[in-house]
Amino acid sequence: VSASATEGTNTLKADDVTFTIKSNKATSIAEFLAIAPNHQDIDFVFDCNLIVTYAKTDSKNLYVRDAAGAPLLIFMSKTAGEQYPYGVPVNGDYLRPGVTGKYQLYSNTIQELIPKTLTDAIAGNNDTRAAAEPKVIKIGDAAANMSQYVQIQHVTFTSDTEIKCEGSTLTVYGTAPDDKTAQYTVTGVI
Repeated sequence: VSASATEGTNTLKADDVTFTIKSNKATSIAEFLAIAPNHQDIDFVFDCNLIVTYAKTDSKNLYVRDAAGAPLLIFMSKTAGEQYPYGVPVNGDYLRPGVTGKYQLYSNTIQELIPKTLTDAIAGNNDTRAAAEPKVIKIGDAAANMSQYVQIQHVTFTSDTEIKCEGSTLTVYGTAPDDKTAQYTVTGVI
């Protein structure tokens, strides 16, 4: 871009200026996570479907993935039951393009979206729902799979809040079984 200005009868020519224009549209979660950390003051608009992997009526956390399987936590200002009084989204529902919000890094660990526009975006029903399958991992891989919908197989409960498998342990939330000697498959979001 070249710029010039007039001062009295003199025309002053400025140096050429180069600048980059960044869009606030994200066509995938990977694109959002690549750009948004350096632009936390911008509302980003998702131009793709976001597929619900997990939501709970009494939680403010809504976990989604995109078509490539990239995960994202959407942290809502209200619980899912309050946000969606007509029914909490379930695994396989999707949020239409147009979900808008800002990036936030929670506790220096979890990348999340703080939504500005969300309620009117819900879509999907029993006829169109394509349930997300959990990613099978080992307990030792938990930290590398934050916000992922996962499954850990062949675990035992060492207490009501801890599971163990192959020498590793992980703290869990939910209802533990009474029988702590049996092996279980645990499915949820990390």
